[in-house]
Amino acid sequence: MGDIDSAWLNMGNRIRPSQEYEDEVRRALLACFSESWGPIEEIRLRMRAGEVNRREMRAFAESRFPLLSQGEIWERLLDLTLDDLESERLCPEVQLLVQPMRLPNGPVHALVFSAFPHVANELYPLLVDAYVSEPDAASFQVIGIHEEWLINGGFRRAIFFNEEDQGLIEADIEESPLICSAQVLALNLREEQASHQRIEAALPNVPFINPSAGAAKLDDKNWTGVCWRDAGLPTPDFLATDSATPETLQRFAAEHVSLVVKPVDGTEGRGVILLQSAGDLPALTENMLIMAERGNVRFAAEHSPVRCTVRLNVCLDGDRAVAESGYAQVAATAADIASVGRGGKIVSLPDLWSHLCRTDGSSIIPTSTDWRRICDLATAGVTALAAALGMSMPRLAGIDLLLDIDEQDVLHPVLLEANGRPSGMCHSRYLTPDGPGDEPGVTEHLWKIIRTQITG
Repeated sequence: MGDIDSAWLNMGNRIRPSQEYEDEVRRALLACFSESWGPIEEIRLRMRAGEVNRREMRAFAESRFPLLSQGEIWERLLDLTLDDLESERLCPEVQLLVQPMRLPNGPVHALVFSAFPHVANELYPLLVDAYVSEPDAASFQVIGIHEEWLINGGFRRAIFFNEEDQGLIEADIEESPLICSAQVLALNLREEQASHQRIEAALPNVPFINPSAGAAKLDDKNWTGVCWRDAGLPTPDFLATDSATPETLQRFAAEHVSLVVKPVDGTEGRGVILLQSAGDLPALTENMLIMAERGNVRFAAEHSPVRCTVRLNVCLDGDRAVAESGYAQVAATAADIASVGRGGKIVSLPDLWSHLCRTDGSSIIPTSTDWRRICDLATAGVTALAAALGMSMPRLAGIDLLLDIDEQDVLHPVLLEANGRPSGMCHSRYLTPDGPGDEPGVTEHLWKIIRTQITG
């Protein structure tokens, strides 16, 4: 531990780190973690397996280096180090600025979040999109703000795009410009709706492009399923345990070859069970869905065909829904669901499009007509939700779809879920009219909406 102690002592009794020492501190922390838990890649594997968690590692670092618990900037330095340790960064490194910043005195669109881990991966693509759309900050600025940085309707600290090096800067703000609109994303999964409501309460006079009331409705898989079904759009058959008798549930299960049981408001694959027969039906609690499995199209992984889902980011531009970008999730094994939270991974839509197959592994060659059918269904899904929600409908929604294929080799998309706080932004690529594209980005239309909202 001698080298680590030496590196840390170089910090002396500094109240705040200088840019000169920040990298040295990170290296010292990573070396310390490695000496206790093994090489970096091994630690990552253990974190993904749940054998080591961030809370445990944070407590260890703070006990080893007490300075880390003596100020916000030190805590953020540890947060960013743990981010790098947990997985590879997908965007430029966040630079922690020592001195407070004075931002241009223009209107602000706030990207407000509550979960720090990997939040830069969610903020960076939106900040870049906004900069490309609105390079003149006099029009409006887009800034990332943690829930705890909000104060008196303004903000004391922010993450923002740095035009000079195309990176991210985090710093205290001397005098916050006026927040004129806001968007909530990257929330703590244990209290998403409560956090969303707190953020709205902290900005009572600010219009949100994804109001908490609308986002909460999209969280409810029963509500969205009923909405799509009533609109005549394809979505899996399902029953909610809250409104069905045990006999009705057993009858439903017996009518379908394979089933999915999931919480009504679950995320990232938590609590989802795949069943191959009605006899496997577990004891069901309230607030759950029993659903007929759809999506017989697979992703041709190296080991076997695995389940896949398509995520499209759809912007509601006035009365018109536009599918702008997306990515796909694929399962870890043939027996599991397509979810990163269950060990799966994210792949680009071009990668998915070139690796589609049937359950037996035989290749599928999709057409541009198949692609347009997928985009059209995603926009129809958002249009139906917007008709039901009115002004509380989020302007940017993540729509998850499954893919079926019929005997004529025609792909038929199926609406699965909606998300009013879409994530995975760093994986998103813009769509083209005839197929998936490979240009990074999330949305262009959203910034036109915000500009109109701010300027009237």
